[in-house]
Amino acid sequence: MDAMDLVKNEVLGLGVGENFTTLDDFDMALARPYARSMRLNGKPTCLRLEHIYWQLLRYVALHTGRSESVLLADLDREVQMRFGQVKNFSSLVRVVSVAQVIKACPGLLSR
Repeated sequence: MDAMDLVKNEVLGLGVGENFTTLDDFDMALARPYARSMRLNGKPTCLRLEHIYWQLLRYVALHTGRSESVLLADLDREVQMRFGQVKNFSSLVRVVSVAQVIKACPGLLSR
């Protein structure tokens, strides 16, 4: 099973070789947002993401050998060191999660 099939199976809940063909195939629960309270590098915060992004985050954490909370803390620390305070951390997490999955699945955008 290649990275593309892992994403489809683990993140989207599709079987190997399956694709979304119509909106009827899409699980709207993936778009439902929910929040998690956590501490990032000692600061209490609440991160609100849609379910699909929590799934992507879990996939990235799993494949980088870290927990989701450690991955988020590392991202927060690295961004602050490089760029200072970020205005919308939730948005950054969405972009980083998608970028990491695209990196793991180079053919994702061309299919």
